[in-house]
Amino acid sequence: MKEKETQGSLRRRRRRRQLKDEKMKMKREVEETKVPKKKKQQQVQVRRGLKMTVEDKGKEKKPTPRHSGDSSKQVQGEDGHANVDAEVVRCHGVSLHPDDLETLRGPHWLTDAVLGFVFAMLSSKFPNQDDVLLVDPINSMAMSHDATAVAAMVHDIASRLLVLFAVNDNEDLDNVGGTHWSLLVLDNTSGSSSRFVHHDSLGTRNLVPAQRLAAMLRQALPGGDTIPPLVNASTPRQSNSYDCGIYVMAIAEIICGWWWKIARHAHAHGATPTADWSQDVMNSLHDHNVVGNMRSKLPDKIKSYADDDNKKKKKKK
Repeated sequence: MKEKETQGSLRRRRRRRQLKDEKMKMKREVEETKVPKKKKQQQVQVRRGLKMTVEDKGKEKKPTPRHSGDSSKQVQGEDGHANVDAEVVRCHGVSLHPDDLETLRGPHWLTDAVLGFVFAMLSSKFPNQDDVLLVDPINSMAMSHDATAVAAMVHDIASRLLVLFAVNDNEDLDNVGGTHWSLLVLDNTSGSSSRFVHHDSLGTRNLVPAQRLAAMLRQALPGGDTIPPLVNASTPRQSNSYDCGIYVMAIAEIICGWWWKIARHAHAHGATPTADWSQDVMNSLHDHNVVGNMRSKLPDKIKSYADDDNKKKKKKK
């Protein structure tokens, strides 16, 4: 028991340090607004939809703890100890560790590292598309509580037609916590007005955190005060207490597919899509087995994706 408690404390300290470092990076970006544009672009960039600093590329990220409020219950390896340090896959600046992948292999809540990795995978499916942005969950959580974090990304967000944010109900970023994920979408595809759409697989469970993030964005976005109240969209309900993260990933994939197959063509011709992605979400996820199958296939899919990406990098060298 003592070993588990030690590992749990280590993970919580690392999580607090990671969140603190992320907020400090965002503050530095805002403070560097007077830096010449060319130099600033070398320091901060958006790669494949996920905002990260250049220095992150060569730096190993520490494992991200599960967002569960009961984070002392570690996902264990075969030796009975929590897997903390071993890195499994690394891609586009996002690292996954054994304990991250283990959350996919059972009735566990997902870590934000898993969500961030899958967001990076989705972004890479749509190359050369600057219209869609999937925000790293770490950044989304920071923006929910810190106007400086929003200011650091406001230009990237305002320039996109679709922006997807993973919403977590953690009220204190200095401590590991939170028990639910949902998805907030900033939809600018109509051309004439913007709107916030919230998808929650537990109905209105995350409505307040989503409204808080939307309010922070309204204050910073050009014309944000004209954006109407958030719409809590119809969303298939999860059948258990732990698949919220899977629903977020599945809905994000459906929205990206809707954009790629339908909306971008309408936009290219100056038209507005006749319907949004909502019905696609309902039709695709009404069967709970779809979500279960997605969970079971993700570990191998993630590993395969990372291997393919690493092979491409080696060929370029």
